[in-house]
Amino acid sequence: MTKKIIPFLINHSHRCAQVSLKCILSKKFQDRNFTLQELEYLTSHHSNEVTYPIQIAHALAVLDIDFKYYVKPNWITLLSSQSIFEKSLKDFYGNYAENILLATNQNALFTSASFLQGDKRVIESPIKPSIQSLEKNLEEGNIPICLINYDIYTNRPNKFKGHYLIITGYDSTNLFCHDSGPKGAAPDKPISKEAFQKAWNLCFFDHDLLTVKV
Repeated sequence: MTKKIIPFLINHSHRCAQVSLKCILSKKFQDRNFTLQELEYLTSHHSNEVTYPIQIAHALAVLDIDFKYYVKPNWITLLSSQSIFEKSLKDFYGNYAENILLATNQNALFTSASFLQGDKRVIESPIKPSIQSLEKNLEEGNIPICLINYDIYTNRPNKFKGHYLIITGYDSTNLFCHDSGPKGAAPDKPISKEAFQKAWNLCFFDHDLLTVKV
């Protein structure tokens, strides 16, 4: 089994994005303690809002960290259009689009997209990265942060609830991840590759993946 030692923290609220980022930064900057409030500011997150991967990418770019953010073609440019964003969101999420839109900080998305425009750390691809690419990233010292569909992950009715996992290792049948919870929080938690693949599909404009060099 390939495994990386990454600090584990429990999410006691609804800040799994910020807690995941804090875990990674605690590994990369062992002499600096990033508070969750600071990370909320960096990711432009407010209570009860969704934190999209692009907001995490923006924070990493501000901190000048070596990362890769995987997006679908042209979406960094298209995010400047509110009408295209809202139509695409409704097409993807159907009946749940209105609730997701209410929980979305569109200004944060547009600001992040503008900041990342032309950044070589943004990787455009029409094809979603494979689980094998996650494994390769781990072998190269890059830690994947993945956004998954938490309803699919927990076998609940699908309302497109999101949750961030840090991939810490793998073997022939499982990925191992830091799941910050709050429910079911555990370090190096095994999830079958088949179950992960089913749940790893949530954002309509990117591939639910960032990798951070540690």
